[in-house]
Amino acid sequence: MKIAFGARKVSFIKSIIVICLIIIFQCDFNKKAKLNFILPLPKAFVGATMVESNGSTDLFEGTTTDTYTIVLNSAPSSSVVIAVNFDNTQIKINESTVSPVGITFTSANWDQPQTISVRALFDNITEGNQKSFISHNTASGNPLSPVLQIGTIVANISDNQGSKLTSSFQSGTVTVGATNPLVVALTTAVDASKSYVYCNFRLTNSGANRATTCQLSASGASISIESGSVSSNSVVNWYVVEFSKGAFVQRGSNSLLSTENTNTITLSTAVDLSRTFIIAYSRTTNTSNNIDEERTLRYRLLSTTSLEVYRNETGIAVSYEWQVIQ
Repeated sequence: MKIAFGARKVSFIKSIIVICLIIIFQCDFNKKAKLNFILPLPKAFVGATMVESNGSTDLFEGTTTDTYTIVLNSAPSSSVVIAVNFDNTQIKINESTVSPVGITFTSANWDQPQTISVRALFDNITEGNQKSFISHNTASGNPLSPVLQIGTIVANISDNQGSKLTSSFQSGTVTVGATNPLVVALTTAVDASKSYVYCNFRLTNSGANRATTCQLSASGASISIESGSVSSNSVVNWYVVEFSKGAFVQRGSNSLLSTENTNTITLSTAVDLSRTFIIAYSRTTNTSNNIDEERTLRYRLLSTTSLEVYRNETGIAVSYEWQVIQ
């Protein structure tokens, strides 16, 4: 009886040991930049989750920006800094070319996703399409220590081998007046992010309200031509230029109040100042022919993300349409 009992006891103990080992070591380190543990682990080993916008990170060299988010899976015992490591000869992270970029989480914001912006640098080198890898880890001494590799984002970069126009321009001549603004449908819709409109016009008299503005629609299907008067009868020549690659256009409509002499507009995407220019037009409803300082505007880029609109004198309201072309 003692021998039989002893054998059963040994077998029982072995079973307990096996079960304990299974519980301790059964965990799933998946390959989607997220650490999933079956058992709760100490806060020193919390993981993080990354989500790419539209499921991938796709960039056109020197123009577009894409984003992804990163967030901790559970609250840390103290602040955590995640190092974002990247090739600074190929991309920028949060508009910085210094690698790594630190992303800080605290016990207050650990569950709030932080957005990381990625932009491919224009290097004026023909390299073909390529991939650039963005890795993430915690630094030594963090609450996540020892150093924890969180995951990698792959940036798909389309090489900018030079700007290229499409095979044809679209253009026309119209008279703006009774129908104001005048919407002109394009024969073929264009990609508004790679196209701009240029206009010139002649006036029927010296009234300031005869001047016209032009703007391409966000859909790329039409242009809007507008003067400050429904009886202006201004004759306008318009041209739409579309690039198939290598160009990026931002646009907008704004106004200066009669008491304002300057506006500062923040661009949604930073531009390369060495490859960017502005096309802009202004209009007013004021009929005077002696208000040049009030109605004429100057446009300039103050920085990679800032457009300034300025005039010498206030006194009348002026509306304007602007395009920033890189």
